[in-house]
Amino acid sequence: MAAEYTCIHEEQIQGISRKTAELEARADYKEKRIEELNDKINNMDKKLDILVQGFNDFKVDSNKGDVELELRVKTIETDYQNLKEKLKEKEDNEQKRFNNKMLMIGAALTVITIGINILFNIIH
Repeated sequence: MAAEYTCIHEEQIQGISRKTAELEARADYKEKRIEELNDKINNMDKKLDILVQGFNDFKVDSNKGDVELELRVKTIETDYQNLKEKLKEKEDNEQKRFNNKMLMIGAALTVITIGINILFNIIH
């Protein structure tokens, strides 16, 4: 003969069991969401790494371009200076030649004038 026993805390135990099940379900849902967020963060990190690498490559290419451009500018400046010096030398040489020609013409005119003067003196 077994006596039937009614537990006075059974409702409370069942309520706690329901709440525990709800909390487990919420914990599972939140864990899945955290895993999804971690995956998204990892994907974003990969994309940022690619972006940073692209930027670094761009900087390196830009620096190379700057160096090449600087070398070209220096070459142009050097060529300009050389041309400027050669032009100055050419102008100086032309001025010297002009002065020499003027001296020769002056000397020739002096000789002619002296010759004419001597000729007139002989004739008179």
